[in-house]
Amino acid sequence: MTHSEIAETIELIRSDPANPAGFLALARLLERAGNVRCERTPGDWPTCRRYCCAEWAYRQAWLLAPDDSTAPGELKRICSWGSRDNERFALEEELRKDWIDPPLSTIGSLGATGEPDAVPLLLELTSAERPAAVSGSAYAALGRIGDPRGFQAVVAGLYDMRKKVQEKAIAALRRYGTARAAEAFIERLDSPVKLYFREKVLEALGDIGHLSAVSVLEDALSSDSHEIVAAAVIGLGSMRHPAAFSTLLDAVRRNDAWTRYFTAFALANYQEPEAVRALIKILDDPESGNRLAAASALDGIGDVAKPAREEIAAIARRESDEDIRSLLEGVVKKLES
Repeated sequence: MTHSEIAETIELIRSDPANPAGFLALARLLERAGNVRCERTPGDWPTCRRYCCAEWAYRQAWLLAPDDSTAPGELKRICSWGSRDNERFALEEELRKDWIDPPLSTIGSLGATGEPDAVPLLLELTSAERPAAVSGSAYAALGRIGDPRGFQAVVAGLYDMRKKVQEKAIAALRRYGTARAAEAFIERLDSPVKLYFREKVLEALGDIGHLSAVSVLEDALSSDSHEIVAAAVIGLGSMRHPAAFSTLLDAVRRNDAWTRYFTAFALANYQEPEAVRALIKILDDPESGNRLAAASALDGIGDVAKPAREEIAAIARRESDEDIRSLLEGVVKKLES
């Protein structure tokens, strides 16, 4: 088996993200390659980079086909579900002792066990009759477990008017990371929402990386709010998708200095010659903050900038800001090695 097989399977998934068979195929390839699980604490599987381990891929297949026993069966095998049953029983017993306002740390610990059998109790704790802190903690725990049974409940949390609950529901749905999660976010943005909510959802859409989010993020670049523009650019940078990259290249040509500032950092995620050219363009920006952002991005973009080494050196020599000049000189030195 070669890495090309994994890459080809990922491309197939991106062309048909609603098909669980693609994720099952990827999971098996990754497992054969030795990438079984990310080195995370129990229950933190959603913080992985996506497409990197068999556990993540099996979970995506499970979310897309919750009635198919194949993926949960494989997860039970590689995650040793049931090995922490005694811990889960003790946590559930403690939660039931203080049923009206249970301790938040216990709810979090229940989610951290990663045990799907904890889901029914957590679903009860998401009730709108519960204090916001309790409901929010339950949503967070559901996100950590990633069971399909919790998905609709987490989506419902987006419509809870309590800010604490909304923030936890956004984070939980972000962790599910599927095309369905992206669609739920986009549908929610069609209704009036507060600025902080829109900002967090835009960043989450970029993190999920579904192609349907590109147009939403692109539209957000026209916002009058600097916070929304920043969230949209960060989202486009996180997607690492050709369509998102194209939108970022267009953003470099915008007259808004704020947009160019965040675009510079986002372009560092794309190790492409066009990204280097766009960053060099920003190095001529009249705003020193934008030039500093572009220099920082070039510092992290890697060997793809080597063909532009002499051009970057020439820009460094004429740069008036000492900090930017020093950073660019460091970039040139790196590119010489």
